[in-house]
Order: sequence, then C-alpha cells, then structure tokens
Amino acid sequence: MAALTVTVLVDNDHRTKEERESTPPALSCEWGLSLWLSYAGEDGAQHRLLLDAGSKGGFAENASRLGIPLEDAEYLVLSHAHYDHTDGADAFLAKNQTAKICLAKKAMHRRCYSTGQGGAPRYIGIREGLLDACRERLVLTEGITELFPGVTLVPHSGGDPTRIARRQGLWQMTPEGRLLPDHFDHEQSLVVRTDRGLTILSPCSHTGMAAITREVGEAFWGARIHAFVGGLHLFRLDEEETRREAEVLKALPVDIIYTGHCTGEAQTKILAEVLGAKLHPFGSGSVFTT
Repeated sequence: MAALTVTVLVDNDHRTKEERESTPPALSCEWGLSLWLSYAGEDGAQHRLLLDAGSKGGFAENASRLGIPLEDAEYLVLSHAHYDHTDGADAFLAKNQTAKICLAKKAMHRRCYSTGQGGAPRYIGIREGLLDACRERLVLTEGITELFPGVTLVPHSGGDPTRIARRQGLWQMTPEGRLLPDHFDHEQSLVVRTDRGLTILSPCSHTGMAAITREVGEAFWGARIHAFVGGLHLFRLDEEETRREAEVLKALPVDIIYTGHCTGEAQTKILAEVLGAKLHPFGSGSVFTT
C-alpha cells in the first residue's frame, strides 16, 4: 500500500486560534515552509524526504521536538530559488551528512528580487554561499525527474508568468544587471503516487495551482489527483480577485487542498467559504496522510 504522511515542520501559520491550540504549543513559526515527507513506497521501502527548509532553520528545532529524525532523510528537495524555502538548509546540513540536495538547474544561479507593493527591489534569492557547503551533494534537475518509484519532480513554466510576476512584484536579474519579470522556471513540484491518486506538493505555486495541476495531469497522462499541498501565493490578491481564484480552484479535479504559507490569512478565509470541506489549512505541527 503506497501512502504519504506529511508533517508541517514550519510554516507562518494561518490557522484559527482553535486550530493552533490543537497542535503542540512549543512549535515555532516563521515566514517560510518546510515539510517532512514519509512515504510508504511502491517499491516496498519507507522513504523520507525534507521538502524545503524555511528561512531560519526553525524546522530543525520543531523536528527535534516532534521526534523526527532529519538524519534519516534521503533527499532535501528545494522547490525554488527563494530564501524563505532555502535559507534554513544549514540546519539540515548540520544534522544530515548523506542526503542528496535536489534543486532545479535553473535555480542554481537565479538572482531573485521582490518589489512587493512598491519600493526598491529587495533580494529574496538563495543566500550567497549557501550551496557551496553542499556542492558535492547537489543534484541539479532538468525536466521531469524520478527520485525513486512513485516520487517525481515536475518543473513548471505554465500559466502566464510575466503577468503573474508583475502582479506579485517578483523579478529576476540578468547577468547584465537588468530586472525582468521572473519566469518561475526555477520552480518544481514534488509529485507522489499513492493508492488514492497523485499528491502534488508545491510549496509556493507561483504559476498558479490551476496551471500546475494541468501540467502534472499532462505529465502523468491524466492520472487522478487526490491532493494538492502547499502555499497558493494569493496573499497579494484583493477580495474580488481571491473569490475568482477560489471558483477556479473549486472546479479543479482535486479532492483535497492542504494549504498555508503564502496563501494569506484573509484569502484562506475566503477560500474556506467557497471550497468548504475541500480546503484544509495547515500550520507548524500539522500532520496528514494522503
């Protein structure tokens, strides 16, 4: 039986007060995301992976409190080249001496900037020098890449990246020093096949959940998608825009959406109104099986 258990090691936490009180009180939160994945695989083996490392290493402290053995991870998968998903990696490297570090090749030298709601560009890429400490363990991926049976990395370039990047104030710097809209071609999702169908894990979903779901469906020849896990990057949308997006998500052929991080607190409330039981907000310490 193939099944995936996800433990949210760190998140900036958009749950209600009641939901927060139902999880271990000692767990920290930070702007970023890190997910511990335990997969009872198609090959009969038990696989463990860390997907993203947050921004400050709080995931490692939470893992210790939860009794999660980071040293057992076979891979650290970095979903894209933003600091809030990569810069805590030092804490993982200190705990785990053997895991391979997966990163899209296009993320290796991508210099990412944000102008947010206006103002001067702010560097939000991978911290300088971070990858030097694990260069011999890096696996730079291009295209669809299977890590082991049932677990696959799928890159994304769909949607309308130029429009999305301008709306979100996200940019990439060329070698000549020019700022251009980020194409998000340094972003990849982890897709896990379980007995219930596919689970897509997309920590920031910059190109949009609809586009990502479509690309995964094409890559897996229309296989059933049971769950979508990750941030939906809606936090800059106003109420009208969020409701339109919620209707799009409602129509997608996905059974369950687990979300947090960059979805946005106000936006999550609107999604809950529209999606009902299909939506499951998460935070630090949340655990679920797909």
